[in-house]
Amino acid sequence: SLSSAASGSAAVECPSRDRRRTGMCAAEPLNCTINALGHDRVMFAADYPFEMVEEAGHFIDNVPLETSVRNAICFNTAATLLRLPRG
Repeated sequence: SLSSAASGSAAVECPSRDRRRTGMCAAEPLNCTINALGHDRVMFAADYPFEMVEEAGHFIDNVPLETSVRNAICFNTAATLLRLPRG
C-alpha cells in the first residue's frame, strides 16, 4: 500500500495501474476537485514515470470541460502564478 511504502516497508505500486483507486485520468475526481476548489485553483500535470504523459494528455484533451476551464487548468492558471508571458 502507499502508506506502508511511505514508511519504507514496501515497494510503491505504480498508481497508474489502478485508476479506480487513484482517480488519475478519471472525470469524476477532476470534476469534484473543480467543484470544490474552483477551476482557477487546479493545474494539469502528469506524474511521469508513474503516469504516462501521452495518456494524461489524451485524458485532459478529451474529458468534457468548457474550453475556458480546460485552458485555465492546462495553462492560464500556471502562467498567472509563474508570471509567464502570454501571447
